[in-house]
Amino acid sequence: MGGWVAKYKKKHAEDQDPEAAVESAEIARLRAERRELRAEMRVLEKTAAFFARERR
Repeated sequence: MGGWVAKYKKKHAEDQDPEAAVESAEIARLRAERRELRAEMRVLEKTAAFFARERR
């Protein structure tokens, strides 16, 4: 569902006011950053669990 929405937004980007376009870009950037940080956090949690088991 998100794919067709993204295509529509890209196609109609000039219809959007500049301030809203900047805000949308910032939201997209922050969501991508959050996704990356969550992935890094999962790796760190697994690493910590591994070393915690190894110390026993």
